[in-house]
Amino acid sequence: MRRIFYLILLLALPLSGQDRPATGEFKDLDSLLAALPSPTVKRLDLNSALLYTATPISCVDELQPRPSNKPYFWQPTYKIVDGVDKNRAFYGCNDWATAVNATWTMVSLLKHYPDLPDRELIREKLDDHLGRSNLDGEMAYFKTAGNFQRPYGYAWFLKLYAELAT
Repeated sequence: MRRIFYLILLLALPLSGQDRPATGEFKDLDSLLAALPSPTVKRLDLNSALLYTATPISCVDELQPRPSNKPYFWQPTYKIVDGVDKNRAFYGCNDWATAVNATWTMVSLLKHYPDLPDRELIREKLDDHLGRSNLDGEMAYFKTAGNFQRPYGYAWFLKLYAELAT
């Protein structure tokens, strides 16, 4: 898996002339790996964490812009489903999976950075979206939703659950 990752990096990151063999080709994968720069990852700090809360906060209350063939937010007449903000937990952003991901992002950042300047707004959003009636609405919808958002959305939902459980 690591080798595949580095091959993808090779396509994305141009190597300088000194790192590349004169022929422009590598004789084997090990020489390619040896020529790749060592990655350095900066630890997320409070200011960066604050930046990463901006998108989730701004999208979790915005309904998706387009209807789908199985109404989640919209009825076939393109009318917003009555009470969507009262009976759905994840109704914002571009789609359901993104709304779950945005919720996970807020929970995770709040958990790891409890002194975030926008912590009260995050808590307000979480209280609005994760209330009992909202979660009951999600469960009622999914009893008839078939393969809606499988497996991608379900994976984000499980990540959110794990974050909340800890």
